[in-house]
Amino acid sequence: MEATAKRIAHRSWLASDIGHTFSTSTYMDANGSLLRHLSGCLPQAARLLDFGCGSVPSRQLYAELGLRWVGLDYGDSIDPAYHRGKAQGGDCIVYYDGLKIPFDDAEFDVVWSTQSLEHIQDIDTSFGEIARVLRDGGFFAGSVSFLEPYHARSTFSFSPYGFSLILRKHGFELLEVAAGIDGLSLILQRLAGIFGSTSDRE
Repeated sequence: MEATAKRIAHRSWLASDIGHTFSTSTYMDANGSLLRHLSGCLPQAARLLDFGCGSVPSRQLYAELGLRWVGLDYGDSIDPAYHRGKAQGGDCIVYYDGLKIPFDDAEFDVVWSTQSLEHIQDIDTSFGEIARVLRDGGFFAGSVSFLEPYHARSTFSFSPYGFSLILRKHGFELLEVAAGIDGLSLILQRLAGIFGSTSDRE
């Protein structure tokens, strides 16, 4: 779930439960745009925890926005060597057990997670820990897969309604949800990567 989408019609009780949070705003057209928008609501030199940072694809954006970035990733990931190999000098990446986040209470202004929450092992523990390390009034934002095919030991697929339930359970107020790429498109992308496109074979 991410990026721009038309407002979802309230055709079911599931949609109407969180329909008021769906966005048509143009700033939601990509994760980078979302983070730029969010930075305007943060204090100067805000501290950001990049939950499931992987190869840190947004490294340059964090610096551009003046965010004090700390990366967090699962130490026993299916590809930890890949993650470590992508780290750069000066990167602050902490590897953990996938459950207890090794930081103090209220240590971060924002927890940012892109396409990582589908890999967590324990939903309640992870969301409880994210809530714990966020300061009062802090933000939890990013993107998460929905109906994505199994990959890299993925564990959960959050529907918008299911995501709203787990957020409420751990004391978050859901401000906005927008649709991103759908499961069918992800499957087609995966197949294209396996078999190659027509242009690749010409």
